Order: sequence, then C-alpha cells, then structure tokens
Amino acid sequence: MNQMRVKQLTMPKPSEFVPSKTVRGLERTNFKNYIDDKHAAMVMFYDPDCHHCHQSKPHFMKVAKTLSDRHRGFGTVDCSAEPELCKTEGVEAFPTFKLYVGGKYINTFSQPAHAPNMIKFVENAPKPMENPKPWPINPPDRSLYEDYKD
Repeated sequence: MNQMRVKQLTMPKPSEFVPSKTVRGLERTNFKNYIDDKHAAMVMFYDPDCHHCHQSKPHFMKVAKTLSDRHRGFGTVDCSAEPELCKTEGVEAFPTFKLYVGGKYINTFSQPAHAPNMIKFVENAPKPMENPKPWPINPPDRSLYEDYKD
C-alpha cells in the first residue's frame, strides 16, 4: 500500500512582532500558500533583537492598515525562528521588505522604512498575470521580416 504523505500547513496567525489585525505571522509551513493567495504581498523579514526592525514596525503597520484588502497581504517572518526560510528568500540584513506578486518575488524595498514611500511601492506593484496566453503554435510568418535581412 502506497501511503501518501500529507504536508501539514498552518493558517497564518496575527503577527506577534507587528501587532495589527492586517499583518500575519508567517513561517515555512504557511509562507508559500499565503503569498500565492494574494495578488500582492509585502513581507517584513526581521530579527526580534534588531533595533531598526523595531523602528520600522509602525511604518509597516501603517502600510498594512492603509492597503490591506483581500488581494493584498502583509506578513512578517521572524528570521531567528525561521532561518532556513530567510536563507531561501535571500535575506541578508534586517529588516528586509520583499514584495511578491502572484506568489513570485518581484522586488525588495531598498529605502529606509517610511510609510508613504512603502505605500507607493506596494501600489505600483504589477498586476499578477491571469490566464497568460500561450505562445502561438505556428511559427511567425518569416516574410514579415524580409526587409530586415542583412
């Protein structure tokens, strides 16, 4: 009998680091599902002993409170508790704010945490592709390119 191994997933709980109803505490068991479920998700990777992380909290909380809806999500990852997840996501300094669109990493917010700039950063996120069109099966008509030959 072939036994199927079921991957145990946990639903994200409110963040313990950023006390807000709109910010979720993420870990390896729910990270991928959470970012996949949102059109855009901004994630704050932090270390609880980091002074700059504590200074960034009110800015991140304001961004989440301002922009959070069913299509946008905001989460935190405690890198002291989830070092492998942070390594996988390429986090090397704290805090690190990464933006994901449709579950894919798009960009890192590289400025000091300041709510108005962070809000613009998330608002300017590209829209996720819904039902991308496949490449044409037939090759293009090469006669269209005759004028461009050497």
